[in-house]
Amino acid sequence: YALDTEKMITNTFAGLATAASCYLPKSFTNYHEASTVYKTDTKKAKKLIEESGITPGAITLRTTDNEQIKGMAAQVKNDLDALGFDVTIQTDTSPATYAAIDGGEAYDILLAPGDPSCFGADPDLLLNWWYGDNVWMQTRCPWKDSAEWGKLHGLMDEALAAEGDEQQKKWNECFDIIADNAVLYPVVHVKTVSASWDDPSTAPNGEALDGFKGIGTTSMSFRGVATVKA
Repeated sequence: YALDTEKMITNTFAGLATAASCYLPKSFTNYHEASTVYKTDTKKAKKLIEESGITPGAITLRTTDNEQIKGMAAQVKNDLDALGFDVTIQTDTSPATYAAIDGGEAYDILLAPGDPSCFGADPDLLLNWWYGDNVWMQTRCPWKDSAEWGKLHGLMDEALAAEGDEQQKKWNECFDIIADNAVLYPVVHVKTVSASWDDPSTAPNGEALDGFKGIGTTSMSFRGVATVKA
């Protein structure tokens, strides 16, 4: 609730992102608006901090060196500092970041990119990527021993065995548990740019990319591509 996600989307992503209202993006077939949707509410954030007994102080925000993540981190620091925290940003490469965490190095918050949807849109795959019985739940975000994780996995198994509306109902319950607990959760869903104007006469700025095509995965290829003007 402390994060000003709309400002983050404007400043870091030039509008090419949406605030998360579910573990899945709205464009996905199995999307379901979660029972808890995190919108900027500084008063609520302060109230929750007070109720939890936390005294705001010095904390470390670990990040990977992804440029978008570094932009997000600056916004996160500003928003948390405004609540009385003193955030230090520690940025490393992805391998160095995860090696440190997996090696037992303590951290307060981790901010990093991830996109299991490059392997498909199956909810079971997407849920197991981070919430399965793996390094994320065992070491990086040790939620595995909780009753909530156990309930989540029971529902995931039931969903996998079900079909149609009953299956979607089970997925929805999974998304609600993940959102309610938010031990590991998306801040924003980023739109991957995979298209461009190919006719400069119709492009808003009079420029287009000749020869540009999407490549079917995250990232872009500009081999054989040239900028052309009207």
